[in-house]
Amino acid sequence: MGDKTPKKEERGSDEVIRTLFLSGLPPDVKDRELYILFRPFDGYESSQVQLTSRSPHPVGFAVFVDQASALIARDALN
Repeated sequence: MGDKTPKKEERGSDEVIRTLFLSGLPPDVKDRELYILFRPFDGYESSQVQLTSRSPHPVGFAVFVDQASALIARDALN
């Protein structure tokens, strides 16, 4: 019984990261703009903009089906 989610230290380093963190976004960026930016990339699943209390600039996240897809998108946009 209880929470069966593995704790961070139990998950180990074999967990694959497939999310891109986006900073330096303009203050008026919209979720749809991230969608339009990332949708052409194979493996794109979703994206979102979040406001933080630490900065007037929002941050974003783009999620892909696997790490390889995320890295291809990252490299193409950098």
